[in-house]
Amino acid sequence: MKMSLTSNEEFDRIVIGGNFTKVTGYAECVEGVKSLKRTKTLFQFILNNRLGRRVRILAWDRESTVYEAKIQANALYSFTRLKCTPVDPSYYKEEDEVIKFELSIISCTVCTKLQDAQAPVLESLTVVDLSNIADMYGIITTDGYLTDPIEPSGKFSSGSGFITNRTFGVQINVYNLKSSDQVLPAGSHVRVFGWTYIQCQEMSNITKIDDQMLSTVDLSKNYSSPQPKRSRPDSDDVRTSKFLKTDKKEESIDVDV
Repeated sequence: MKMSLTSNEEFDRIVIGGNFTKVTGYAECVEGVKSLKRTKTLFQFILNNRLGRRVRILAWDRESTVYEAKIQANALYSFTRLKCTPVDPSYYKEEDEVIKFELSIISCTVCTKLQDAQAPVLESLTVVDLSNIADMYGIITTDGYLTDPIEPSGKFSSGSGFITNRTFGVQINVYNLKSSDQVLPAGSHVRVFGWTYIQCQEMSNITKIDDQMLSTVDLSKNYSSPQPKRSRPDSDDVRTSKFLKTDKKEESIDVDV
């Protein structure tokens, strides 16, 4: 059976304020449930049509635990009856490259899993020099040295660190950090798999290459970003060589389910 991913044009027609939004895409950047102020809980992830549109989906309170158990990173989902609201500007980050509205799961939302997560074909990805990742969209692999270990952000299940090639550096975000994950020490020479600017689903996306270590002098330095953060790509941009994919079939908006 063929199933169409939500096209860029359909994403751009979504009406803010509506409760009947329908979207189909791949789940990524899946975070664990967070406890917020006033006893509220939040589960969130990004839905990607892999053609240039990424939207954040939120599940609050009771729905947060229900959907944390349902949503698997890189699996294909179809949603109906989502509520569309504008993004709070104080939480919007240009580097996340998401649309400037959010979709919230409500009591009548229907979620259908169409396809299990596909294992990434890492061998098909060229290792991109850290100096060049500002010119890339999509999934990449890159090598570098950790100047700061990947550690949890407070009480949340996500974490972050910093990677450099001794000239440039970028932050790494890991969305699903487990207490059992090995902490790679500062200075470790690693290979990272994720979305630019670098967003990894879990620590297994970061692997130690060898026993090389960054020197104490280099560890103490500050490193600039390769270039200013990019704006969200237009539909034509993601069909250029800048947009790296693990599977060329994703250039079509039809998938077999």
